[in-house]
Amino acid sequence: MVETTPHYFGMVPIAIYKNNEEQLGDFETVISLIDAYDVMESDTVNDFDYFVDAYLALYGFTADPEDIAKMKENRVLLMDEGTSAEWLIKNANDTTTENMKVRLDKDIHKFAHCPDMSDENFAGNSSGVAIQFKTLGTENLVSIKERKFKKGLQQRFELIAQIQGLMGASFDWRAIDIVFRRNIPTNLSELAQMVSSLDGIVSNKTLLAQVPFVEDVKAEQEQLASEQEKSKMNNPFLQSASLNYSTGAMKNYEEKEQTNED
Repeated sequence: MVETTPHYFGMVPIAIYKNNEEQLGDFETVISLIDAYDVMESDTVNDFDYFVDAYLALYGFTADPEDIAKMKENRVLLMDEGTSAEWLIKNANDTTTENMKVRLDKDIHKFAHCPDMSDENFAGNSSGVAIQFKTLGTENLVSIKERKFKKGLQQRFELIAQIQGLMGASFDWRAIDIVFRRNIPTNLSELAQMVSSLDGIVSNKTLLAQVPFVEDVKAEQEQLASEQEKSKMNNPFLQSASLNYSTGAMKNYEEKEQTNED
């Protein structure tokens, strides 16, 4: 040890973002399946190459190289009686190969808990609940990732707060609200019906927080109030009603004051 220098963080200044308890990537559990799928794809391409580069076997027939070259160029075989010809190709079972690739593809998505969005099961106008059930395995994984990532972010904020405290600008890192949003398809019509049905039962702030394209609920509420106020000011009927109400209220107030004086 030559020299030590304090870093003033008050703790080890390293924030760890774990993917899971095992600290493994999502793909690591299906590496063998991915390798097997790659081998099947490679073999399929090789079989096609072998078919294109197949050898022509001539039985009971002899020819000079020049004659064979001419037959190849003209795409015509001049053969004697009792001779035959055929291509020497590898007999590959395409059905078995394709079934194996389909099975490997499904197993990769199954064990990785990652749904195949190109699958026909995701086609059509599926409801939000149906999509959630189809992506349940992925949702469970994402929940774990959120907890792990949130812990890493909180540790990072705590480290920053330690240094900010020494500089006289401390803040409570526990007051920071970390929000995660799913990047999954949502059924906006069902969401709109749900928000509309809960109007008057749940606060407007909570309802706006359920809308995915509303990023800042407070700013949205202020914007909505501003637009309603402008609409009210531009509506002559509302202005007249408001004016009549104000006049009537003032008149009642004056009558009460006169009564109290009497």
